[in-house]
Amino acid sequence: MGLFLSNELRQVDAAHKEYALVKQRADYMQTSAKRRVQLLFGKPSVLFGIFAAGAFKGLTTDNPKSKRKTAISSFIRTAFFQIIT
Repeated sequence: MGLFLSNELRQVDAAHKEYALVKQRADYMQTSAKRRVQLLFGKPSVLFGIFAAGAFKGLTTDNPKSKRKTAISSFIRTAFFQIIT
């Protein structure tokens, strides 16, 4: 009975170690992805491009008032998240 229990305990320990390793790698990759996105959206040219695309869309739509509000709120939200992160 003790032989089977020790095998099971070793398998549990191995699974815990593997889980810890996978979790560490996932956390690293998530942090890396967040950093890359911040670097991409932090560039003034990208922010200007997003704003220009929204402005063009707002000017060429049938209902500019509602689209303008959406574009402005989207731009403000993007700028706000860039400031706090």
